[in-house]
Amino acid sequence: MTGHEDGRGWTSTRSMQLSLVAVRSFLVLLALAAASAPFWVKWYVQLREFGPQLHTALLVALYCCCPPGFYLLLCLDRLLQNLLAGQVFIHHNVQLLRRISWCCYLAAAITLAASFWYLPFLVIAAAAGFMGLVLRVVKNVFDQAIYLQTEVDYTI
Repeated sequence: MTGHEDGRGWTSTRSMQLSLVAVRSFLVLLALAAASAPFWVKWYVQLREFGPQLHTALLVALYCCCPPGFYLLLCLDRLLQNLLAGQVFIHHNVQLLRRISWCCYLAAAITLAASFWYLPFLVIAAAAGFMGLVLRVVKNVFDQAIYLQTEVDYTI
């Protein structure tokens, strides 16, 4: 796939490659954040003079969000690899988009529950839930495009 140029020398291939670098960078950052979370949460709780119960609630919420976060990034990595290989409207991409949306919904549920202890998590829950919804719509568009492509392929 050569990519389409936008008139400024930037191609869709370069954009996807940059996205792939960003996704892989976020994987590393998430691992570092998970490893250093106890330090940063303790620092934040002391800085804001919150009670020790919030320390535990924040750590539990953050660590519960790590597995869906890692899985989401791995699915994004695979999706971008498929797109770079020219495999756009395939069932595997629909499956990846579905999985990514469910990761967003899971993070939304976790942070919604955690908002009972720390209200700002409510904003994260809303953002994650909205992102899950947007991804479901994109997944449905891909699914419909595959269906239409299949119909055209079988038309004489």
